[in-house]
Amino acid sequence: MKLEPVRFQQTRQGVRDLNQLKKPFLPVSGGPIPRSRRLPNIAESERVLSFLGGAGIIGFGLGQQSTGGLLLALLGSALVQRGWTGHCSLYDVLGVNTADPAKASQEMAYVPS
Repeated sequence: MKLEPVRFQQTRQGVRDLNQLKKPFLPVSGGPIPRSRRLPNIAESERVLSFLGGAGIIGFGLGQQSTGGLLLALLGSALVQRGWTGHCSLYDVLGVNTADPAKASQEMAYVPS
């Protein structure tokens, strides 16, 4: 048995729909997905706006050639990273997920190897 991420569809009641899986697994949860395998929690449109806005802020900040401009560029780089990866740590802490709900229902499960 190996532990790997499995996407569970949700029923209308918000419970894992174990009949929808395409491969065998043990219905025992292996726990949350490790940070290195986190799924995007930001919608596609929000990702694009975050990336483009962050790039614009970087350009503006570097054009200022000052300490304040450098700080703006650092803020912009955080927005670019958020848009590139599609994962927002603040959303993670607050439990917010604007991404596709089907992608949000993934957890670790034991799968026969």
